Amino acid sequence: MIQRIQSVYLFLALIITGSLFYLDLADLASPENAYTLTYKGLITTGEASTMAMPAMALNILLLLAVALTAVTIFLYKKRMIQIRLCALNMAYMPVYPL
Repeated sequence: MIQRIQSVYLFLALIITGSLFYLDLADLASPENAYTLTYKGLITTGEASTMAMPAMALNILLLLAVALTAVTIFLYKKRMIQIRLCALNMAYMPVYPL
């Protein structure tokens, strides 16, 4: 399975992207409440933790990113398809500079 160096990098990307299911994506604060953004949605933090806004689209996109990365690892014999799927995966996961 791990035939080339790009497969190692894809495996690392799979681990990092998959860890977003367990980590908080962002902590947000307003004068009234504090919020935490997870893959499930926007959750208020404090005494009573409630779901402020569900994020089904974020959940689906994260699941799609993990699945597409897992599929591209096994396409090591078809390198051009692997490159195109990696480009597709990078295109729909925008990275915003800090």
